[in-house]
Amino acid sequence: MNVHFIARIEKMYKALQDDISRQLFNYRLDAFLPPPPNNNLVDEILPKGLILYGAGWAGVINLNILKSKGFYNVIYFCDSAPAKWGTEVENISVISPKELMEKHRDKAVLVSTTNFYAEIHGSLINMCVASSKI
Repeated sequence: MNVHFIARIEKMYKALQDDISRQLFNYRLDAFLPPPPNNNLVDEILPKGLILYGAGWAGVINLNILKSKGFYNVIYFCDSAPAKWGTEVENISVISPKELMEKHRDKAVLVSTTNFYAEIHGSLINMCVASSKI
């Protein structure tokens, strides 16, 4: 997806006023996404647990898409914002990048943000997270 399309989706999602509208939006968005690939990432890495990097609206959308595809093994959200550390998003704990680096670098990480992807990807590489798991 291109950046402009993602930005439009973000703007629409933020304009929604209630949980039911957001849930319907997620279901409609899911109709445009291809099924998950059948490869080593899905078969070997994801069963160990997935961490969504980004505990904002895009992270919630990705979580809902994963759940709609039958994947319920999201073990944490990770976020760069200290105010989110130790909180929960959709009943999933939010951890700091430091905790990710120290305790969970063997897990697969899905970067769930539209604005800071390159920065986060670079940080994960610097934290010795294998590029095949990002």
